Amino acid sequence: MNKKLIKDNKEAFDHWLNGGNVQVYYKKDDEPKWLTDEECIEYEGHDNFSHIMQNSLEPEDVLIIINDEYATYRKALAEGKVVEVATDYNDVDGYIWKSMEDKEFHYFNINEIRIKPEEPKFKVGDLVRSEEYGIIQLTPKNVDSYNKYTDTHIKGSGVYAELWQPKKGDWCWFWDSDNFTPKLRQFKRLIPSNKYKYESCQGLLYLYCEPFLGKLPTTLKGM
Repeated sequence: MNKKLIKDNKEAFDHWLNGGNVQVYYKKDDEPKWLTDEECIEYEGHDNFSHIMQNSLEPEDVLIIINDEYATYRKALAEGKVVEVATDYNDVDGYIWKSMEDKEFHYFNINEIRIKPEEPKFKVGDLVRSEEYGIIQLTPKNVDSYNKYTDTHIKGSGVYAELWQPKKGDWCWFWDSDNFTPKLRQFKRLIPSNKYKYESCQGLLYLYCEPFLGKLPTTLKGM
């Protein structure tokens, strides 16, 4: 085992030398996953570090963490995810979370640590193109189902949805800062390099575009 691997994982290496257990993610496995020392026996090693030494694995071959009550969060950091700790609390916002930049987990109660939640794919008000319903605008009543259910992220599932982008022939509202009054036109193409990037089938260019859903465009609501 080379010195760089030990140096990069010194905390885990010291923990192992003192009789502790580690978990290792073998990146080059056919189906890589985190393995405990007990599971490593299947790899003809007494534990993970013994297996690493026997096979002269390099730092880029493995991820190594201490196997303790904080293992879930150690894995997340090793995988490049953001781990947060609760630094404050108030009645309005609840817990105030701050990113954790080291592995000093023992300073915190385990209930005050979390893996930062991923930003939801969809938000209230988003326009989406759905295999089930066509073009719709998400509301507080349905946005959670589009984020929660796996099938809404799988094309061909019948309920797949993606953020709306105009397609040729779509009926859309067009407008720009020079001509505030929206025009109902069919969409022709997108010109990303142009400030006025939405072109209608009439060959006119506009700054803004949204789908026609049988009602006034959002720019006119409340006027």
